[in-house]
Amino acid sequence: MAQHRVFVYGTLMQGLRNHHMMACAKYLSAARTLLPSYTIVQFPSQSSPGNTTPGLRKHGSDRIQGELYLLDDDCLAVLDQFEGVGAEYERGRVLLEDGSTAWTYFLLAEKPPCAKDTPVFVARAGDDIVFWDGRAEEGFADGKRLAA
Repeated sequence: MAQHRVFVYGTLMQGLRNHHMMACAKYLSAARTLLPSYTIVQFPSQSSPGNTTPGLRKHGSDRIQGELYLLDDDCLAVLDQFEGVGAEYERGRVLLEDGSTAWTYFLLAEKPPCAKDTPVFVARAGDDIVFWDGRAEEGFADGKRLAA
């Protein structure tokens, strides 16, 4: 069975709401894209109402921070289905800072914007690196902080 490297940048990362989908994958390392060629957008989640979801778009001007995993064919097929490959997302290659390549998921679908008061979880951290801080996002619903 073939092995595939996959770069994730959103809710599939450790500690976030969809990380359970990575149970069949092996975490390799933190990673970031080499070229400033992408943009992360956020939109209201359809599968988790009250939360936002990030999407990676091509033809931007940012480097993206994320995590790198190793998956087999079966795990990759599960992830493709979860991401809605062909409808919501497309799987494509990215060049990583270490010179290697990995699969990632690019947002295809047009999504509605977040509500006006929704916090922005896309942050810059120097060197044109953009990351989606979903750890903070998980505490919000409908633009308001959930009670603890």
